[in-house]
Amino acid sequence: MAAKTRMLKFFLMYLPLLLAGSCYGQTSALTPEQKQVLQQKMQALESSARAQTDRQNAKIAEIAKNIDRNLLSGKPDEALDRKLSADFAAEVASMVNGAIETKLAATREMVKVLTPDQKAALLAELEKPGANPDMTELIKALVK
Repeated sequence: MAAKTRMLKFFLMYLPLLLAGSCYGQTSALTPEQKQVLQQKMQALESSARAQTDRQNAKIAEIAKNIDRNLLSGKPDEALDRKLSADFAAEVASMVNGAIETKLAATREMVKVLTPDQKAALLAELEKPGANPDMTELIKALVK
């Protein structure tokens, strides 16, 4: 009985959205102002992420070069190799963590621009079987 009640609530909540259009973009379209704000946020976050990645790539390249220098020396220093390998792994982990944090921050910022109806429609889209699980990508598709 509880499952039927939940299903009924689901249909009562989302059926009007689904009947309004055959796909998400038609049910809760973004206003031109929302599109502009979202585009600006995406550009700023992408620019920031690109700059951060460029800095980290330079650090990783320098560490890799030092590893190679040590390995190619007449007598490689094992302690230095361990240190440089640990530095390399730490920098790569930092890059990955930074990318994840940037992605989550971007999603949070983009969601702030949406209305409650748009959020509900986006949630319905995320719940569809086989839907793209990346909300940022779904929002980007709406802006285009």
